[in-house]
Amino acid sequence: MFIWNLLVKNFPEYCESVAGFWTVEPLNALTNFAFFIGAYYLLKYIRVNNLKNRLSIFLTGLMVVMGLGSLLWHSYRSEITMLLDTLPIYIFFILALYLFVQVLTKNKKLTIVILALLGLIYYLIFTYIPGLNIFSGSLKYIFILIVLVALSFFIRKKYGYDYNFLTPLGIFLVAIMLRTIDIFMCPFFPFGTHFIWHILIAIAMYFGSTLILRLNAKMNQV
Repeated sequence: MFIWNLLVKNFPEYCESVAGFWTVEPLNALTNFAFFIGAYYLLKYIRVNNLKNRLSIFLTGLMVVMGLGSLLWHSYRSEITMLLDTLPIYIFFILALYLFVQVLTKNKKLTIVILALLGLIYYLIFTYIPGLNIFSGSLKYIFILIVLVALSFFIRKKYGYDYNFLTPLGIFLVAIMLRTIDIFMCPFFPFGTHFIWHILIAIAMYFGSTLILRLNAKMNQV
């Protein structure tokens, strides 16, 4: 129940809002096709680089599910569609965190303990500290970003610049900023900036997924 409340407790507000079932937020909905495009190019990357495995299939499918979930949420608001919108991106981040920690520790039990501690810290911060759900919940993504950036520095130091996650994480930072200022842009731009969040997240997820697959392949070779 606490996970449900954490993910869907507060409905975020967006600039774009038009009456109708499939046109609640048309631009916010349509830009989710960026995830489908990203999944297509990720599949091509997997084939060209011979990286087909369960992880690559899962990441490609997750991009498709993320696009569908967000498309439904921005077309029709409900607790179910919001869960479909938020859950896939959290799954992606948990997977990324697991791999990041695992390649550094090379100890599955220690990795699980570290992830559990991070999850507990996340839950306590955003459940018991008041006022952190402002800005449409963007502070939750900032927390995840900080952890991923810190881990990415250690990964780059250990495995070299070929495994530099700072580019997709930089795109993720810009995406968070545009997601955050969306509601403040309403007087100047009625469509807001949330739709750009979708495009940038799809791009960041594509580049992040390619690096994750390469890093996973390297780890399996060791």
